[in-house]
Amino acid sequence: MRKAVLLTRSEGQNESLAQRLRSKGITSLERSLLAIRAVASNGHRRQIAMDLDRYDHVIFVSRNAVDYGIAYLESFWPQWPLNPRWYAVGDATAGRLGSFDIASLVPDDPSTEGLLAMPGLQQVQDSKILIVRGVGGREKLRDTLTARGADVDYLEVYERRAVQLPVSEQQGLIDRRPAIVVVYSGETAQAFAASVGDVREGFALVVPSARIAGIATDLGFEDVHTATGPDEDAMLAAVLNLVDHEQP
Repeated sequence: MRKAVLLTRSEGQNESLAQRLRSKGITSLERSLLAIRAVASNGHRRQIAMDLDRYDHVIFVSRNAVDYGIAYLESFWPQWPLNPRWYAVGDATAGRLGSFDIASLVPDDPSTEGLLAMPGLQQVQDSKILIVRGVGGREKLRDTLTARGADVDYLEVYERRAVQLPVSEQQGLIDRRPAIVVVYSGETAQAFAASVGDVREGFALVVPSARIAGIATDLGFEDVHTATGPDEDAMLAAVLNLVDHEQP
């Protein structure tokens, strides 16, 4: 039996999954390995925000993009412009947009690839597209839309920083093996690897995509399980599947 399920998202984002695990009789441990913070405004970001009504499509790539992006954009737009068509990478992101009275289009596949497959983003030549995201990350969305003829800008509204756990907490993670570790991003996989040093055996990582599974494997983790998607239902199902297979 696994000793623990480790939840590693940034502070304030683990509670829902933890509660659902408790309802199944499974205890979880929260250790936030990434800190999320707003990016300071500058002239470039202000100009993009003020030009929001000039964009044909606005894409939010995560719930963090909504939380930090809307907080920033609201200071320029007390009412949302009519022109843009709004997109969310998945249902959770769309739900957050909905709380700000923004109806968004959502792909069937909650991923960059899913967004790129959407009908409204196929014929985008001469369109202006804004991608709201954190600092850094994959360039595939922008590169592909640019190749389709669009003029694409980023509004980067938050940044992720790895959390350096105290040595005692790092040892505590190791002592809890065997454990299931829920990892949502490549940055989190790297932060977890740094937290446990050279130790890899005894950790089963649950990840949301083949891309992140590849990162985890490259970091030396051999027991990696890919959920059907990044949404909470899919990640919970993957964790429960592991737990069920280990019941005596």
